[in-house]
Amino acid sequence: MASRWLRLMGLLTVLCAASFAVRAEVVPDLYAVSVPVSGQNAPELQRAAASGLRELVVRISGRSDAENNPALTAALASADRYLEQYRYERNSASDAGGAPWLAQLRFSVGPVEQLLRGAGLPIWGANRPALQLWLVADDGKTRRFVEEGDAVIGASIRQQAQRRGVTIRFPKTFAGVSTDDVMQLNSAKIQASAPPQHGEIPLLGQLASSNGASWKSRLALTTGAQTVSAENDGATLAEALRPSIDKLIDGLSAQYASVASAAAEGVSLRVSGIETFDDYTALLNYLSRLAAVKSANPTQVVNNEVVVQLKIQGSIEQLMRQFALESRLTPVDATAMAAPLLYRWTAPRG
Repeated sequence: MASRWLRLMGLLTVLCAASFAVRAEVVPDLYAVSVPVSGQNAPELQRAAASGLRELVVRISGRSDAENNPALTAALASADRYLEQYRYERNSASDAGGAPWLAQLRFSVGPVEQLLRGAGLPIWGANRPALQLWLVADDGKTRRFVEEGDAVIGASIRQQAQRRGVTIRFPKTFAGVSTDDVMQLNSAKIQASAPPQHGEIPLLGQLASSNGASWKSRLALTTGAQTVSAENDGATLAEALRPSIDKLIDGLSAQYASVASAAAEGVSLRVSGIETFDDYTALLNYLSRLAAVKSANPTQVVNNEVVVQLKIQGSIEQLMRQFALESRLTPVDATAMAAPLLYRWTAPRG
């Protein structure tokens, strides 16, 4: 047992050192999907619901292959049962040959999560790290940084990120960073020259195109000391981007998405810094909304400390990564070698 906790506390030391650079934010409308439809009728709604649910199970599980899980076949055939609400609006792309309507679908959180757990798939909560994208476009003659307002590349990137439920931001300034730094995927140089202002994870990449006839993407995502890269060719921009982004987001989600087990593991958490009843309530509310936490039951309150017995989905390591994403709980003693986990409540008081 001691060796197990020594390993976990060693991980806690690493997470404590890395957490200064990565913070979470709540992704809005995580369970909302927009699907083009040809009309406002029941068959089109059923088709849109199936298409939307396929996209959603990928987004919530964090796995690009989730839609192919055979355990979801029956649910996809009656996907409208998972809808919480829907509405129609005019499709602005209809003038360019697109469908005349968009079905704006919102799926029910509880039933969708139950569906994923029943299929043995993980659940990635709405608290997710954002990405800061340093992207160079190369047309064979010139190289340029892709900026926030780019109507073609920027729009396609945002569409792919929205599909996976990840927030992407472009740097506000490129001062101190060259296109060569990005082309060489020099994450250390970029973070030193232009550290993220809001704790985003750096995503570096290159998009090469010859007269727009074909595209090649090369992307690299750096988390801590680990860098995952992906390359892909495509006849269109979207075809070149999608597999690369899927590979990187699959790797990122594996660090945070939790798979439910038949018997959730019990973890004791001791939290200091609980000065008021509002702190106590905020702590329990925070723990209850984490995807890794199945239940949180306070068992002891002494002075400014609360002991909470957690039942978690996934591993303790994933729980600790969730804590490291935000500034609400910070580790007290990274050298302790016995339970419980020791943290301090450091959420800002309003």
